[in-house]
Amino acid sequence: MPRPRVTSSFTSSPVSSPLAASLRVPAIIGEGAVTFTITEQVTKGAAAGTDTLAHTATSIVRVGNFSTTRDYSLTTDYLLTGGAVDWSPGGAEPVTGAKYFVTYTYAKVTADFAPQMFTNFNDILKAYGPVLLDNSGVLKPESYITMAAQIMMGPGIGAQTLIISQINPTVAGSPAASDFTGALTALSNSIGAQNIDPYYLTPLGGRLSDSDVSVVNAAYLNHAIQMADPQFRKERRIYTGVKKTATINTVITAAQALGLDQVNSGRLTLAANFDPTLTISTNTGPVSTTLDGFFQAAAIAGFRSTQVCSQPALNKLLPAFDGYVTTYSSTQIDTLDDVGAMVCESVGGTISMVNDVTVNVVNDIEKSIPTVETRDVLISSLRRRLKSTIIGLRGSPAIPSQIERITDGYLEEERGNGDIQAFSPSKANRQPNSITKFTVSFSYLPAGEVLEININFSIDLNLV
Repeated sequence: MPRPRVTSSFTSSPVSSPLAASLRVPAIIGEGAVTFTITEQVTKGAAAGTDTLAHTATSIVRVGNFSTTRDYSLTTDYLLTGGAVDWSPGGAEPVTGAKYFVTYTYAKVTADFAPQMFTNFNDILKAYGPVLLDNSGVLKPESYITMAAQIMMGPGIGAQTLIISQINPTVAGSPAASDFTGALTALSNSIGAQNIDPYYLTPLGGRLSDSDVSVVNAAYLNHAIQMADPQFRKERRIYTGVKKTATINTVITAAQALGLDQVNSGRLTLAANFDPTLTISTNTGPVSTTLDGFFQAAAIAGFRSTQVCSQPALNKLLPAFDGYVTTYSSTQIDTLDDVGAMVCESVGGTISMVNDVTVNVVNDIEKSIPTVETRDVLISSLRRRLKSTIIGLRGSPAIPSQIERITDGYLEEERGNGDIQAFSPSKANRQPNSITKFTVSFSYLPAGEVLEININFSIDLNLV
């Protein structure tokens, strides 16, 4: 039997545009504070009168002689009347003409929900509020945008620019699929004075119903496909996730519904996580909170936006999180790989990404995220060995020659001990005692970026 013939090469990805990192700007779509909180200096009017504010207040946080004090009491000294400070109760009040401070909230208007571009996290804090946890240590919904932005712009990821689109739920406190899909219209256009197009889109859909999550993920995938059409010529990559406590079967079903094991993996990445944990600083000290898979997806999108396109991001660390509530076994990772999910794993307390690999087999079935799955143990075993090789080399120029050497040696080893005689591309099509040429090509595609590594090998098999 002839020796295996193994070749490998680097080519440009057919599903990517060679955009520089400055043009691969991530966008997050989700819930944020629906009010602004500001401190305003006010000049006291007539005694027992009403002082108007720059905005119509929906609530007053404090009133003081200084910007950080609470010197006057609601009800006893003043009232909130028609969005203004009403001093009619007859209690203590500043003297007429004196300066005092009012910290209050006021409602956002329609324009405040439009997509905006940010290069400074402090500006995001002003627009969407701080990160807040409830008494149980659960992230409050109004803090979703700020939390995702903090993760994406923080140490170890460091996205320089973010586009943020806050949804405005039709029903307050109950986001629906339509709130997230409606945001896509605005995101079809360039954002900001520099006319930047969002490249990575992540919907923060952890509070949606299961059915609405499916609707949103499908809609965002269709958006990416549509925007790549020559009519628009705008590339989009969708990074999305799953809800808290989602089972592995939930992830598998979602990935299969989106066709991620076939042709759609270059447009949408489904982060298969089991609930990342993160430590938040609060007034009472650090508190550990558990997030959902959409924050995991946002972290990956932010990470990708900072990488050099021409180099594979192999097994890169993802330092945004402390760990996971539940981790995957190697068998589960392989299963998730096979259906096209992006797996993050925690090994020895270090979180890293298991990388995207597209595989084409001879019958033209295309699969994504490392799987050869020609239904035979030989190819499954070889895929795992090649995967570890790619990860271990971490983008080295030696990848092609190393892959050729390891593949050739492994196939020769299997042929020598007789095991190779038992395998073929398709058990259903075997012709006993015949010789069939079997060809497989791997394509390593780092999360929809520009570089592909192609690995090809062929063997003449005696089918038994």
